[in-house]
Amino acid sequence: MAATTVALPQSEIPLAQELRGRVGMWCLIAAESAIFSIFVVAYLYYAGKSLNGPTPREVLHLPIFNSICLFSSSFTIVMAERAITRGKARWSSR
Repeated sequence: MAATTVALPQSEIPLAQELRGRVGMWCLIAAESAIFSIFVVAYLYYAGKSLNGPTPREVLHLPIFNSICLFSSSFTIVMAERAITRGKARWSSR
């Protein structure tokens, strides 16, 4: 499948170039906050409803492996941003 690039005139782009990244990041933060809030409310709603288990203590565990994956991916992104800032990024096209 071939990909094509379409250039839009500046008058058809709704946001300025410098605002698009900020708006996108704020939308991501809002969406993640909403998801987290939903999980907290669901936990609080269902906590103590079951009389015979499993209890939250039996289900919830320390997410060591997940934390390592999250921190390593964040480290990779930070290193990539620093390389781009210094102009030492390698672009590969296949």
